[in-house]
Amino acid sequence: MAQLVKIERCISRYSQNLYRYAGRFIHQKTRRFEEFKENYSGQPDEVIKEHFYKKFFKQQLIWATSTAREQSELPNKYKMDLWLRLFLRNLDDTVLVFYEPELKVGEAYTSADIILVTPFKVWTVKLVLGEKDSVFQPYDRRKWKEIQSKDIAYTINPLLSLQRTTESVRRIFHEHDIVLPLQSVLCAPESYIEFSSESGQVKIVDKTELKQWMKDMSSYRSTLKREQLHAAEVLLAHSDVVAEERV
Repeated sequence: MAQLVKIERCISRYSQNLYRYAGRFIHQKTRRFEEFKENYSGQPDEVIKEHFYKKFFKQQLIWATSTAREQSELPNKYKMDLWLRLFLRNLDDTVLVFYEPELKVGEAYTSADIILVTPFKVWTVKLVLGEKDSVFQPYDRRKWKEIQSKDIAYTINPLLSLQRTTESVRRIFHEHDIVLPLQSVLCAPESYIEFSSESGQVKIVDKTELKQWMKDMSSYRSTLKREQLHAAEVLLAHSDVVAEERV
């Protein structure tokens, strides 16, 4: 179960002491899951896991939107975001998730996509969402078309946003001498993507590849790494925050 370190412009408990909370998350998740198994003794494993994930997701949102003294108002869209839940539930405990943060690069802030900081690599992920089973294809430099069941729709080229996020992370890492590999991903969880990256710099994960990619991302079987934690700490320091004192 991945760790939600940052979401949009919300204040995060991880920003106070990332090293402490990243380790604490793993310990607390393990302990609480054992308690759940005792409380739901006799229930099927899948039922126990479902109850646990729902409850612990709420805890993750608390950690990602508040500290002891301050709190941020979480936009309602994230409380019901299926893809946020998908990433958190299916990725390994050691994956640190930045979900659509505002990153400061130079003197300006830029809206970023999803950033996954793993022990060995950092992934920038752009979600491409449309009608179920639709097909996305490049149309021109600025637009892509989505071939739907009864129509054709046009959307902004998702590569533009992905490239902006990747370049922002690259510049931040360069400034702080972070050398973790950086990989870009276009992810269409319910659709198909007909596009091939000539340079190989963009990995395509559509409906046919999602399950295997998630499986691969959950198979690190590693501890948290110092360079990984440093990278996440730096990204937090470059993330915008809007919060108010807790009453």
